[in-house]
Amino acid sequence: MGKNGGFLTPKAISNRIKAKGLQKLRWYCQSCQKQCRDEVIFSNKHRKDKFYSLVLSNMIQNSFHF
Repeated sequence: MGKNGGFLTPKAISNRIKAKGLQKLRWYCQSCQKQCRDEVIFSNKHRKDKFYSLVLSNMIQNSFHF
């Protein structure tokens, strides 16, 4: 599988944990219902994503209808 240790390397363990699905719900966007692994990904990537801005604009437009 690779270098010594195979599936016991820190990288392999980390990849298995990430593959399981949801981690701790620390960085979670309620409007998109999407989780991010850490603050950097949440603030730099998710908040600049087209889907995020689309969801927010739809929420703003729909909030005036109530």
